Amino acid sequence: MAFQNSRASRFRSAAKELLCGHGERPILRTSPTKDNPGRRFWGCVYYEVQDGCDFFRWADLELGGVQEEVEIARNRRKITKLKTRLKEVETKLWLLLLYFMSKAQKH
Repeated sequence: MAFQNSRASRFRSAAKELLCGHGERPILRTSPTKDNPGRRFWGCVYYEVQDGCDFFRWADLELGGVQEEVEIARNRRKITKLKTRLKEVETKLWLLLLYFMSKAQKH
């Protein structure tokens, strides 16, 4: 969690130093593209709303080495926990469905 908070504060401080062509602070966005899925970038607040500014800058810092491996491991653990929780919820839903189906057959 501390690692994530320090990254977030670095992103916020970077935004304070940047200005787009409109003189506005850019906002942090997430790339939806096939080549860079989920990659964060700074973009103009008027992106897709107003013409005349094509401000763009990748937000990710080159982590490299140990820090990158720590982040990957953390994300893998999070994915594992989420998959486990999903299975628990699916099981509960099936049990509820069976319960209500048995109730409906009795009436």
